[in-house]
Amino acid sequence: MKAQRRKSAQRERIYETILSSKAHPSAQDVYARLKYEMPSLSLGNVYRNIAILLEEGRIQGGEFGSGIVRYDAPG
Repeated sequence: MKAQRRKSAQRERIYETILSSKAHPSAQDVYARLKYEMPSLSLGNVYRNIAILLEEGRIQGGEFGSGIVRYDAPG
């Protein structure tokens, strides 16, 4: 049985940023877009929250030959 995670404002903004992007953003892209809006956000927070979103199936990730993992809505 999976433990229930509490809602996180940071995670939801990261999720919204990924879904609203026309490009497939990397974790660094997401961080760069949100760092002024959320000064306490760190790149580590972005990676941890992306891992949770991947685990929950809310986003998908892929490496398209560039060596950088990029994220998007599942589909």
